[in-house]
Amino acid sequence: WWLRFYDNDLYGICSNRYQYMWVVDDYNNNIYKRYLCGEAVLDFATPGSKPRGLTFDGTYLWHVDDDTTPVIYRLDPNDGSSTLNFNAPGTEATGIAWDFDNSVLWHCDSVTDLIYKLDPTDGTVLDSFAAPGGKPYGLEWFEGYLYNVDPTDRNIYKLDPADGAVVKTIPVPPDVGAAATSPQAPWGIMFDGLVWVIGDYAEGGYLWGLYLPEDETEVVLGGMEIFVPTFSDPDGSMVLRRCFTNNSGGNVTIKK
Repeated sequence: WWLRFYDNDLYGICSNRYQYMWVVDDYNNNIYKRYLCGEAVLDFATPGSKPRGLTFDGTYLWHVDDDTTPVIYRLDPNDGSSTLNFNAPGTEATGIAWDFDNSVLWHCDSVTDLIYKLDPTDGTVLDSFAAPGGKPYGLEWFEGYLYNVDPTDRNIYKLDPADGAVVKTIPVPPDVGAAATSPQAPWGIMFDGLVWVIGDYAEGGYLWGLYLPEDETEVVLGGMEIFVPTFSDPDGSMVLRRCFTNNSGGNVTIKK
């Protein structure tokens, strides 16, 4: 499944896992907030001039910019205003992920080839380990593991955050990029039920849905809307989603 997103350079992507996603555009220095079904919500400018990774901690967006001095920003997701910032370790900032289990940030750098564990209050490096590929870029945290996408070897690595050991290597399928005549590489990654990777291509930015974890469940609180991937067009061009609202008054667990 693939979806063309804009005629721009897309690098970072994240979601709140049930309703919204945010996408970083390096060409226009914008962050786009969209419903998971693709409908526009709002756009706002990035605080720096070379935007890269993006993650969401449940309240704030965290964004890394790779300008002359790499900087990590904490952003209000409603208007993009910066509420905190500090320098990022390394020299070429790329990906960032929020660790929901330990309330820390993870950040990767494609020159030092390291993945850093950071204190989100001031950016203090708590730990670091070597990335498994040649150019670590997108980062995502999911169910106790880090996921790192590498555009050089076109792999997604599932990592043990304790020591960086590779738990699983997931090759990005060779047909990812077939929609574009000049495909380059996957840069960002997010989970929302599907595993999505995002790419920067000559014809524009694309999102690809790669697979659906068989054992994933999600608890939906009363009154919440959730967009559930249901099926794709016959030509495989995009994922269609249905929107459900839980009006039962209690929690509902959805098996995907």
